[in-house]
Amino acid sequence: QGHEILETNYNVPKIGKIDIISRDKSMLVFTEVQTQTTEQGWEESHKQINNNKGDRIMNAVHHYMETKQLDCDFRFEVGEVILGKGRPKIRIMEETTLVY
Repeated sequence: QGHEILETNYNVPKIGKIDIISRDKSMLVFTEVQTQTTEQGWEESHKQINNNKGDRIMNAVHHYMETKQLDCDFRFEVGEVILGKGRPKIRIMEETTLVY
């Protein structure tokens, strides 16, 4: 996608975790990666982010922003990896709204 990867697997115990933190021009991008099998299909990846997981992602975002002393725009994305026959299929759902 042309992003500069800043962090992967950013994990703060008892706070939360973010799979990928990147920069797209002047905007920070926080990406949650969901892996599924072919049988599960494409449609429901973002729905796997329940209340607890959404809260933990937001807590980790706040921690990252405070630790790095950042005050900038950011957005969320969901990266979907579908495993099945052949090569994995990857799709990025840009500007995902965390609805949980």
